[in-house]
Amino acid sequence: MGKIKLIKGKEISKELYVAIKESSQYVEDVKLNINENYKNSKVLILLQVNEIGMDFEVMNYLYELYKKDNESFNNSCVGLIVYSESSLYTKKVAKEVVFIANSMGATIIGQPLIEVIGGLENLKKWSKYLKLTKPETIKYLVNKLVDRLLSYEKKYIEKPKLLVLHANSNTEISNTHLLWKEVSEHLNIDYSVIHVEDGTVLDCRGCSFKTCIYYAEKNSCFYGGVMVKEILPAIEEADAILWLLPNYNDAISAKLMAVINRLTVLYRKHPLLDKNIFAIAVSGNSGSDSVIRQLIGALNINKGFRLPPKFYIHAIANDAREILNCPDFEMLAKQFALHINEESHWI
Repeated sequence: MGKIKLIKGKEISKELYVAIKESSQYVEDVKLNINENYKNSKVLILLQVNEIGMDFEVMNYLYELYKKDNESFNNSCVGLIVYSESSLYTKKVAKEVVFIANSMGATIIGQPLIEVIGGLENLKKWSKYLKLTKPETIKYLVNKLVDRLLSYEKKYIEKPKLLVLHANSNTEISNTHLLWKEVSEHLNIDYSVIHVEDGTVLDCRGCSFKTCIYYAEKNSCFYGGVMVKEILPAIEEADAILWLLPNYNDAISAKLMAVINRLTVLYRKHPLLDKNIFAIAVSGNSGSDSVIRQLIGALNINKGFRLPPKFYIHAIANDAREILNCPDFEMLAKQFALHINEESHWI
């Protein structure tokens, strides 16, 4: 069994040093060597952010890797540990690094992130749940992430099922939907489509943990409705979910965010680590990366869906049906469809 390749800066905090020391026999510190080969590897990226939320050393290294070979993480599997002295920036930096590594060919395992803040204050609940001290808790979480990376092996699915979720009412003129329709012409896997219509999915009520578990055990949710009858069962049955994401003020539409927020009841029932997500994001001018990062934070880092390499495509189109005139429209759609055909078979 090969070691995990560790990407980190020269200096790290005492908390992080103690946390990873116990797993050092499984981890190889590659010293930010620009000639290191990360392809077909297990990789752990450790970031220690400063007062403005940056780890310039590691981020510059990723940039140099990208300049050298924008496929530097091809067929690799990546996890992350992010340290911040304050309670800010850990998620921000994690989403950025996941976005970059995935675009360079990395698979991102579900729930890939361990957050560490100064004094380990973010570990209070974990510590209470595990009945460990906070230093013992961080060691436990690091060891668990290392074990998951070491043991991760892709599994083949013979006949994957793809679920497509969208909230577009004007499908004949929506640029996002028109791009999806072109993608669908080249799919050779089974797929189904659910339209999340206005007023059909209420946002999460914020039930207590105990109440959420109660409804999860009954395959239900407090509000019930189409979410329980149609959407949750479809997600549970699917091997992959494709999200159609028009850019609404640099964010995912409220209707689809309501679906994401209501996934907690399914997450309580069983892990979602064996499900892929894909995305199509279309912006009028710019900002598709903001939408994609939001999806990464909500579904990969939080809920635990797997990100296959290069899990998204994006495009710019403003006026109705404008995307049909984009010179690379058909090629973009076909290449992404072929990518979905391939990656949907693997978890």
